[in-house]
Amino acid sequence: MQTQFLTLDPKKFDPKVLLPVVDSLRKGGVVAFPTETVYGMGVHLEDPQAVQRLLELRKSPAERAITIHIADREDLTHYLSEGLPVMAQRLIRKHWPGPLTILVEEGGKTFGFRLPDHPVARALIREARIPIGAPSANYKGEPPATDAERVRDRFDGKVDWILDGGPCRFSTASTIVRVREKQMELVREGAISREEVNRARSKVVLFVCTGNTCRSPMAEALFRKQLSDHLGVLPSQIEGHGFRVLSAGTAAAQGAPASRESELAVEELGGDLSA
Repeated sequence: MQTQFLTLDPKKFDPKVLLPVVDSLRKGGVVAFPTETVYGMGVHLEDPQAVQRLLELRKSPAERAITIHIADREDLTHYLSEGLPVMAQRLIRKHWPGPLTILVEEGGKTFGFRLPDHPVARALIREARIPIGAPSANYKGEPPATDAERVRDRFDGKVDWILDGGPCRFSTASTIVRVREKQMELVREGAISREEVNRARSKVVLFVCTGNTCRSPMAEALFRKQLSDHLGVLPSQIEGHGFRVLSAGTAAAQGAPASRESELAVEELGGDLSA
């Protein structure tokens, strides 16, 4: 077969140029497209023959799960009637669109979702208006392609379209997290680090005053000290135990430290505002 190529400037392109590509997807075609992590190979998920073709093309096992790619957060409602677990909501508020794949369960099935942070990928998904599944563009066991030329080297004459949107920004796979109501499991560490994922587990306590030079930083330091005493750890270790303690100001000056008087007052009570 002949593979067709389309080069696009991610910052400036007319989504309508994707209409022939969308038509190919709807008819069972395989389309390679860029994301911010790696290039993916997309198919119409509700077309069994297209899915089978994709799995055979990648030399993937028949039971291989394929991540659903969406263009907007609201698209999740097309797949999940029960909504997202709280932990998943925390993660996607922080990391979508972006290099995060979440696995959630509903009705005895596991769904994988990804909202890529790439204009070409999101425009393709939005124009297609069909469920698009897309594993990375590589053969099983090989590194994924991070630019269109690598996709061409491997799959020219085997896929219907290759969309060239330039090199991938992260050039590493997305992070995969399995999420239940109050639990999460890091399945694969990728562009988002383990530490960043763990932050979503944390309870956040935020103290706010006006200038963030006295009342709120004092409250932060004193609460941090009390919490660390309660947990039996050093104040610098409380994030590792599921808490983040912060302070802010409604009219704070950028970079202004806590006042010297506040620092001394907190020091007398065993806290630390020196930073």
